[in-house]
Amino acid sequence: MKSREIYEAVRNAFQLPPGWDSGAWRHDVILASGLTALAAEATLLDAVGSTSCVLRDPMVLKNYLRQKRKGIIGCSFSCRTAEVLDGLALARAHGLETCLVGARLTREPDVPLPCIEMPLPLRHVAFCAVLPHLLGRRSSVNSVPPNARLFRFLKAVLLADLVPLFASSGRGFHVSCLVAYWLEFLRRPAFQIEFPRWTHDLLWTVASRCRENFAYILEAPVSDLSDGRFRQVVNLMDRTKAKYLVLENTEAGCAGGHVGNLLMYADGYYDIACEVGLDLCTELRFGPSEETDP
Repeated sequence: MKSREIYEAVRNAFQLPPGWDSGAWRHDVILASGLTALAAEATLLDAVGSTSCVLRDPMVLKNYLRQKRKGIIGCSFSCRTAEVLDGLALARAHGLETCLVGARLTREPDVPLPCIEMPLPLRHVAFCAVLPHLLGRRSSVNSVPPNARLFRFLKAVLLADLVPLFASSGRGFHVSCLVAYWLEFLRRPAFQIEFPRWTHDLLWTVASRCRENFAYILEAPVSDLSDGRFRQVVNLMDRTKAKYLVLENTEAGCAGGHVGNLLMYADGYYDIACEVGLDLCTELRFGPSEETDP
């Protein structure tokens, strides 16, 4: 079952709780972690008119508690993500209404997700389908064709046991997706930097011996600096024979919307993980009794 199928199945099966007031929750904070936070961000970027924001750190929530907000929505498939539960507890302590969205696994959420069989790594896709309903926003996701060139490169990087360094420009949503899925699906280290702030450090890195351990995925900026900084980096990559790939602005565009691109990235990485035989059925654990929530 691929991401688009999960999205459609959850969207068709989901029902709003009786008496749910979408307008009342439209401008509030969404607490989430990991890939669920990325799914929530993609949804909000496509939800025109929504002023909700996604927070990953419950301590940052303190800055929002002084504002006139109705409540806090927490998104956790397992309903046990510490960042989400701690944030909701903090909100309730300040007199705010809270809402936990998740599956009926370890506890009863305020808003249960439809009971649909789906691969463990793709559970976060369910939130792309339900959040528009909860926020009262229409959802329409176009299919985005897979970027075969990108995923061939990423698979080669994985098989060569290189550490990818992802360089983003602009909002950085696409590169954030690529980094998050690399970490969560392929379970290998990766780093993310931003243009143009990273250029001097990267120039030094590429010029040193450690370039042999890295592969570079560079998101081309909409416009380069006056000194042609991005082109300088690419030229240096060529001269030093570094392994790199440039994502042109058209490839990192949002045809199909942010959610459509997120689903495409999820499936691309999922396919790589399956092809190389990685275990996608076991959750990562921080300790004997704690598990992460994708």
